[in-house]
Amino acid sequence: EGDEKSLNESLLLFSKAMKLSPNNGQYALWYARVLKKTGKLSQAEIMYQAACKNSKNSKEKVEKTDKDGDNGGGGGGGDDKNYQLEPSALCNYATFIYRQRKNVNKAKMMFVDALLEYPTHKGLIRNYTMLLKANPHLANDDDMIFMNSSRSPMKPGKSKSKSKSKSTGGEGGGD
Repeated sequence: EGDEKSLNESLLLFSKAMKLSPNNGQYALWYARVLKKTGKLSQAEIMYQAACKNSKNSKEKVEKTDKDGDNGGGGGGGDDKNYQLEPSALCNYATFIYRQRKNVNKAKMMFVDALLEYPTHKGLIRNYTMLLKANPHLANDDDMIFMNSSRSPMKPGKSKSKSKSKSTGGEGGGD
């Protein structure tokens, strides 16, 4: 959170950080959040994509904040103060696609893909539930059970095949 001066300073610092460490998923994720807060949605989407790509298979832990309600904190392993970067990046990007781009179908696909990989991630579960409750026409039978019982729609042991498509590709136009 912050005033315009703080946000502009954050933009400058994250821009420099990305130039110094262009493959850092954590920097990309935080930069995306600041870009989103300043209304630079096209740039934010690019950074969310970079965060997803660069956090792939990352064992990196990130401080949990959840101040803006879309970071997907918790559930990724580790202690309460940290969560895995990859599922959180996927959660943030899917939530961005839903809330900012208003593309509920793509967001659902992204959440399902991420939940196949991280079925107990609290942020993914919470934000996917939010999407389905706001758009009940998107829910299938498994989703309805999930929404009513607060359980992941991709319960371990369930025979759903993993989708090979990862939803990090770009969609959407300008801001």
